[in-house]
Amino acid sequence: MAILGVALKVHFLKNKQVVVGMAFSLIFVLLVVGELRFSHEVAALRRDIARLREEQALSELEINHTASEVKAYKNALSELSRYLMRVLEDEVSFYSNVESALARNGINVAEIHPAGAGGGVVAVRVNFAGNYSSALQTIADWRRMDGVARLRSLVLLSGEEGTTRGTAVLEAVLKR
Repeated sequence: MAILGVALKVHFLKNKQVVVGMAFSLIFVLLVVGELRFSHEVAALRRDIARLREEQALSELEINHTASEVKAYKNALSELSRYLMRVLEDEVSFYSNVESALARNGINVAEIHPAGAGGGVVAVRVNFAGNYSSALQTIADWRRMDGVARLRSLVLLSGEEGTTRGTAVLEAVLKR
C-alpha cells in the first residue's frame, strides 16, 4: 500500500508538473500572439501617423499659398484705392464724352446708338470712319475721358483712300 501511495503521489506530481508546464506554455503562446497582434496594430498606427503628417504638411502648404494670395489681393485693393475714379452721373454725360472725342479728332460718325449692358452700366456702339492716326487719338481720348469707361470691343478695317473704318463698343459705370 505504501508503494501504491508513493506511486499515486509520483503520478500526481507528474500530472501537476505537466499541467503547470502546459499552463506556462499556453501563457507563453498567448503572450507571443498578443505581442504580434500589438506590433501589427502599432505598425498600422505608425502608417496612419505618417499619412496624417503628410496631409498636415500639404494642408499647411495650401494654407500658406492661400494666405499669400489673400495678402496679394489686399495689396492690390489698397493699390487700387489710391486711384481716384470718377463715376458718371448719367448717360447723357457719357454719350457727350464719346461724341466730343470723335468730333475733336475729326472722325465721321456713321452711326451711334445704345448697346446692351447690365444694371448700373451704360454702353454705346459707334460706327466711324476717318484717318488712322485720328482714330487712334480718339481711342486715347476715350481712355482719358471723365468717368470710368471701358472699351469692350473694337474692330478697325482699312477703308478707301487711306481711311480707317471701325466699330467700337464702350461701357461706363453710372452712379446708382
